[in-house]
Amino acid sequence: MIDSNAKSAKVKARGKINLSLNITGARGGMHTLDSVTAPVDIFDVLNLRFSMDGKTEVSFSAKKDCGFEFSPVAIPENNTVIKAINLLREFCPQIGLCADIEKGIPLGGGLGGSSADASAVLFAAVKLYPEIFEREAVFRESARIGGDVPVMLAGGFARMRGAGEKVLGLTPCVLHTVIASEGNGVLSGKAYAEFDRLYPSRELRPSNNDALALSLARGDLFGVAAQTGNALTEAAKSFCPQIGGVIKKLSAAGALSSWMTGSGNCCCGLFENENLARKAAHSLELRGAWAVYAPCEKEGNVFMNRPNTSF
Repeated sequence: MIDSNAKSAKVKARGKINLSLNITGARGGMHTLDSVTAPVDIFDVLNLRFSMDGKTEVSFSAKKDCGFEFSPVAIPENNTVIKAINLLREFCPQIGLCADIEKGIPLGGGLGGSSADASAVLFAAVKLYPEIFEREAVFRESARIGGDVPVMLAGGFARMRGAGEKVLGLTPCVLHTVIASEGNGVLSGKAYAEFDRLYPSRELRPSNNDALALSLARGDLFGVAAQTGNALTEAAKSFCPQIGGVIKKLSAAGALSSWMTGSGNCCCGLFENENLARKAAHSLELRGAWAVYAPCEKEGNVFMNRPNTSF
């Protein structure tokens, strides 16, 4: 039987970098943040088919050009895509989803890969079924899936505060960035636990985010470079000591600033132009790092095809 309400879409779910990540304290067992983020051209591809049969199927594979190892594993119940469809069921109990996800965002790299996937599911559902899923209502509840989901659902350059639920859009800026890593990924929970051990006050603010937002609005590249930073850097180094070396390699390759994103292990370098950035990425690859030129983008989730409503 044909489901007349079934709709499909192919979504590019971009990862994000934290241009800054300040930890401002803790609330209800959660850390509170003040972070400026931007989408980057590293992405997963989600092939989605929504239906009204209540069934859920999720599978993962590696993109052919991802450049890193990915071994498909059993999908746990706390997977963010499962959480996203369960959230949608609070608005429409019969909604179903078949999702085939091609991973291009490294796991445990601090680029928000799992949050990107969840936000892409919510993004597609809101676009395909606006009569069922009201954008602001879905956005308000999305932080329950993960702290990065609201900012990635909002898309674009943004300032994220609280436990992720407060998102303010910022003026985009052309930023030529290189993303690089060595060693193992870092689990966010472990990074934050180590942060609490290193900083009993549970507070560290390496960046002035008011100044950073102003520099972005002005297109002031050097002003942006002056405010990049990450409160979790020392904590993440405890689990991936190569982080410090990658930051130094990016600086040696000519970056205006270099820093870690998210909870690690990926690091970012900001360069004056595309040519310098591409040369730096190639240089780091020759020295054994995983490195790609990944400029910041104006949008996060985008449809890669015209959504199809017929099967």
